[in-house]
Order: sequence, then structure tokens, then C-alpha cells
Amino acid sequence: MIGGLTRELDRIDRIVRSLLDYARPQEEALELVQPSDIVQGAFTLLEAQGALKTVRPSLDVAHGVPLIRARAHLLEQALVNIVLNAVDAAQGAAVVVGVRRWAYEPGHAAPRRAVDPPPTLFPREPARRPARAEFAAGVPGALLFVADAGPGVPPEDREKIFEPFYTTKAPGRGTGLGLAIVARAVHEMGGVVWVDPAREGGAAFKLFFPAATP
Repeated sequence: MIGGLTRELDRIDRIVRSLLDYARPQEEALELVQPSDIVQGAFTLLEAQGALKTVRPSLDVAHGVPLIRARAHLLEQALVNIVLNAVDAAQGAAVVVGVRRWAYEPGHAAPRRAVDPPPTLFPREPARRPARAEFAAGVPGALLFVADAGPGVPPEDREKIFEPFYTTKAPGRGTGLGLAIVARAVHEMGGVVWVDPAREGGAAFKLFFPAATP
């Protein structure tokens, strides 16, 4: 009984911490960041902690990735969160973490929340909600990605998974806030995040940030 109570208290603590992370506004200025360093750093950190030992991890860092404007620690935290989700989904299969130079393609708009109001003639920005960036086709930048060979994300869930408290995990295994926090962080830094089918057979989470201008 004591063990069950301890596990439940730990779960409540994780939910509260996640809620605080989701609600906390970011006030630090954006800085020039090399995405390749972020990807390498997140991969090395998780590898050193043994978090990748249950999967077949690989690193795919291309040359010539442009600098972006972001918050290095926040971007690394977001990437770590996505990788841990991939590890959980892959269950011993492949997980690929990488980054490359990429020209933005239309059709990858930032996911809407289910509670977002419909467009109006005179829209009003909701309080404490980061604006979602929109980019024209061909805008140069960096694409960070985490792909796995897990079960993937059904088309009908590809926007829902970025909603607070939405989770496909078994009860008690997730708070449903991890990807919501990732999406909020990416939006606050001027990027976009979405999920596609992965060539490995599972899900490919992708983060795009425009190249920094001089």
C-alpha cells in the first residue's frame, strides 16, 4: 500500500512540475545557436545517462547546418523530451536523432489546439499564448528530427498529441504534457513542430527554425 501511495505521489509531483513548466513564460532573449551542437549534446547526454540502451540509437548530423536564434538549454530540453518519447515508443527498435539544412515546405503549419477559436475578422491574441510562426515556401533554416521504428502516430492524432493532457500512454505512465511543453517552447522561440510518418516505420517529430539573419 505504501509503495502504491509513493508512486501516486510521484506521479502527482510530475504533473505539477509539468504544469509549472507549461505555464511559466520565457523571458530570456534568443541567442545565436548551432543546431548541430544541440542535437549532438542531447544525444550525448542521453547516451551517458543510459537512456538509449533499450533501443538502437543513431545520430545523423549533416554538414552546413545554419545558425538559428533560440535558447540553447530550452531547445536541448525539448529535444531530450522528444527522444525519450521515441525511446518509449520504439521498444528496442531504431531511434534516429539528427539535423540538416532545410528549405521550408508549405503544409507543415504549427499544430492548432482544439480550444483555439475559429478565425474571425478581428482576431484577438489569447493571453499567455505564444504566437505560431508562419513561413513562406523555401525559407532556409534548420530541421531537427527524431524518428523511430515504433507504432507511429495515426493521422487523426497528429495534432492532438500537442494538446495539454492528451496522451496515448497507459494510465499512470504519462502526464500528457510533455509534447505540449515542447510545442510551446518551440513556438516561443519562433519555430514550428509537427509529426510525420518516419521512413523507419514509426513517427518522425520535426522542428524547423529559420536561419538567423545577420
